[in-house]
Amino acid sequence: MYSIKSLHRNFIAELSSLEQILKDLSLEPKSYKRDVFIQGAFLRAVINWENFIEECFLAAMCTCKTNSNSVLRPKITLSRNKNEAFKKISANRRLRDGDYVDWIDYQKLKQRVDYTFHHRSRFHCIYRDATILNQVKAIRNHIAHNSKHSERNFREQIIQNVGYLAIPDPNAADILVSTNRRRALKFFSIYLSYYTETANEICK
Repeated sequence: MYSIKSLHRNFIAELSSLEQILKDLSLEPKSYKRDVFIQGAFLRAVINWENFIEECFLAAMCTCKTNSNSVLRPKITLSRNKNEAFKKISANRRLRDGDYVDWIDYQKLKQRVDYTFHHRSRFHCIYRDATILNQVKAIRNHIAHNSKHSERNFREQIIQNVGYLAIPDPNAADILVSTNRRRALKFFSIYLSYYTETANEICK
């Protein structure tokens, strides 16, 4: 049986470190170098999240123990190991090092969790806030791909919904270090707190 204790501990430590980096960068004057570092740190945080949630998900598909020694298991047939579990959730049925599974898309997350786990499973907390998930995806794709499609989604999901920004044409870094007036928090803090709270709920 797998354990996700160390996985959780390492993820929280890494996320805390990245959040501190983002806090420090947010205090610096705007510059190209600062923006690159902000975007890089945020992208790393999202990648860490994807790695973390995939490992937890696959472990639970085989059964795993949490921090309190609770046992997580799926409603579908148990997998013998993570590689077998991965083939069940990967559309292409490839090995883990040869295929990518999307862990930030709201609809895909909901469908995957609903299919795999019972309706009272703690894994359902992963997709509890579609707005945050959609915003993170838009920012992540804008940073990683910088295509016309990602630019359009970035404007639709982010810029058009954050009309009070003083910057006329904000980039991803500008958004991340801006303050959400309703919650009085930087946007990057809101997003990383969502990941922290979700990880704590799953692994408690």
